[in-house]
Amino acid sequence: MRGISGHTVYGRALVRTVCLAGFGLSILSGCQTLDGMAGAFDGTAAPDPRTAGQNGPAGLRLSKHIPLDKLDTEPRQLAAQGIKALEENKFEEASLAFNQALKLDITNSYLQFLNAYTYHRMGDLDDASKYTLAMEGYKLAIQFDPTNWVARYYLGMLQLDNRNYTGAQKTFADAVLYKSDNPDLLYDLAYASYYAQDPVSAAGALKRLRELNKNDAKSLRASAMVMAALNRPEQSRNYLRQYASLTKNPAGVDFLSKRLEDWQRFHEQVGKVQLAQFGDPSGGFGAATGGFGDPGAAGAAGAA
Repeated sequence: MRGISGHTVYGRALVRTVCLAGFGLSILSGCQTLDGMAGAFDGTAAPDPRTAGQNGPAGLRLSKHIPLDKLDTEPRQLAAQGIKALEENKFEEASLAFNQALKLDITNSYLQFLNAYTYHRMGDLDDASKYTLAMEGYKLAIQFDPTNWVARYYLGMLQLDNRNYTGAQKTFADAVLYKSDNPDLLYDLAYASYYAQDPVSAAGALKRLRELNKNDAKSLRASAMVMAALNRPEQSRNYLRQYASLTKNPAGVDFLSKRLEDWQRFHEQVGKVQLAQFGDPSGGFGAATGGFGDPGAAGAAGAA
């Protein structure tokens, strides 16, 4: 079974864990923005979905942070129940609570998102038919609040899993309009842009990512690949050197170097790359360790 970006669910563990604390509290307090959410995702892999409820990250333990005085309406009470079930991986129970809450407050973008996110997780675990419901839910969340960048982000991740790279690129680009400083979002925009045969946009997203953190190994590795694809060998080698100075993975450096050589030979043989015919001569950007890498992995520089 494939999870986000086509990787096996238990190999890359499904959807990256949302920091639900600030997000859920915004529902319970009636907040209509996402400013209360914790900042960037940490860039680490989500826990195994079979055990995440037992040993999940602290950010997922929303129930400890729900103020009792905010549970003053039935939709908020149902939302709190759903969030508690969600963090315990009781997805059927969570979905039931969120759907009941939506019957009372159907235009609540955050409830729509949490319900869609629950379907997304159910789909990755055992029922692919839930992906359709997840996609519909994310779109409704965006419809009811266009500034809900998190809904756009997860919709883009779902599109990536379906190999809809052009759609994912547009979705991520729209999300960046509302959240231009999120490393995962920028990295995934670059990833989707590359596969959508738009290396220029990939380079733009990576430029912004480097402005946020010039010492992020994964963004430097991806930058080397994109510059090589754009036939800018000097810049590509410069990013390779920076990546090599930061990573503790010499095999990854060697692999990346060979990828850049593949691109150089490609340009020598074909000449100037026409973007309409843009392709990957090495057989896939993220096919192995040392390439572009998995979506959403921007923050883990030390592990690169």
